[in-house]
Amino acid sequence: MTAAARLTYEGYTLGDLAAARLAVYGILDEKMKTPREETKLPLSREDAAAVLYAAFGDEEESCTSPFLDIEDEYAEAVAWAYSRGITNGVSETEFGLGNITQAEFVTMLLRYMGYCFEWENALELAESVGLSPVGLSDGFCLGDAALYIQCLVDDDIQLNKEESLEQIPFPYIIILTPNSLEEAETQIQLASTYLPTFITVYGDCLPDVYARYREYWEMSESQSFETEVWWLGLTAKFSPVYDTDKDEITFYVCWDEVWRLVCDADDAFTAFEEDTVTQLADAFYAECIAAAASDDDYDIVMAAKQCILRRASYASPISYEDGTALYSSSAHSVLGFLQNGQIVCDGYSAVFIYVMLRAGIPGVEVIGSTESENGKVNHTWNKVKIDGKWYNIDLCWADTGHPTRYDLKSDEAYSRLSHWDSAFASGAYAAAENYR
Repeated sequence: MTAAARLTYEGYTLGDLAAARLAVYGILDEKMKTPREETKLPLSREDAAAVLYAAFGDEEESCTSPFLDIEDEYAEAVAWAYSRGITNGVSETEFGLGNITQAEFVTMLLRYMGYCFEWENALELAESVGLSPVGLSDGFCLGDAALYIQCLVDDDIQLNKEESLEQIPFPYIIILTPNSLEEAETQIQLASTYLPTFITVYGDCLPDVYARYREYWEMSESQSFETEVWWLGLTAKFSPVYDTDKDEITFYVCWDEVWRLVCDADDAFTAFEEDTVTQLADAFYAECIAAAASDDDYDIVMAAKQCILRRASYASPISYEDGTALYSSSAHSVLGFLQNGQIVCDGYSAVFIYVMLRAGIPGVEVIGSTESENGKVNHTWNKVKIDGKWYNIDLCWADTGHPTRYDLKSDEAYSRLSHWDSAFASGAYAAAENYR
């Protein structure tokens, strides 16, 4: 794997990162690529119009407005917003020069989207149509506006950009301030897509956050996984420090190569200093999705399995040269699969989970054991969640003589098929039945 790329050691909020993304897209000024106090400051009505114009406006349009209280630098943006019905000002000749509230900004966005509504219902309507960003601050500031705009522009930018964007590295530290356990889990999930080394969480919900972490940590300890925690469906090691004096939990997170490759698909940020591996991974993912020819989770699971089996072959990580044993760690990894297809059980499980997580299908790598001619040995396979239920699937054994026997089975069925694990057969990942 190539060397990791990192931003500065400053702490980023989710609003900072949304602003940084918009700066990469050219919507905000280049300086917003690093954390700045501006993202925490209230947003003026003129600046709100300017940001919306930068994100959605057409510079070739020729528009005018009746407002007399607008400075020249904002005239074009305000005129565009007025002509599109996004704003009507505060009177026939005044746009209004105060700071904008969350409800007012959301009103402008919803009007841009073509909704007709009473402005008092703006926040409720926004939530009902999926315009509900994660990580908003208690006030309303530029970072919050960036979070809202990111909800709308991200997919369009990825689909329509004419040339490659100059990506920036992922951040080193992310700071979260959730108000509940539910918010904390949602925010940590989003923060994890930015691959931070540290996630620091503040707020009254810290005891609940730590208790939830401990549930998974204790499960992993029972299997001697050290500090590896399959929390939030991610492949990472979370090691928390809970400082009650400072009212904070800081998670030190070590991401494995699977999640790094999943997140490196982000078009504004990059995980690596050069993208050779990423390009190979992108191409293989596209092959799997094309083979599925469907957005149905079952079809994607089966297509990914077949694509992997066509390219992979089971090969021992140990080879011999002039009588000397040589060990290849790539046989256990996505990297080895992409390079030559020569992998062992955890290589199969890693590349499968890469495709699942990137496709948005929950999955984990199960670390268990099985029976061999030499007795009980370690073995790795996967669990995947389809239609709200977990199922076992073993691509390695599917590729070594049993093409369908291990597809989407229950824990009980896998136990009869010599697949033994304790941590993943109960609790959050229990598979109670075979698929259909």
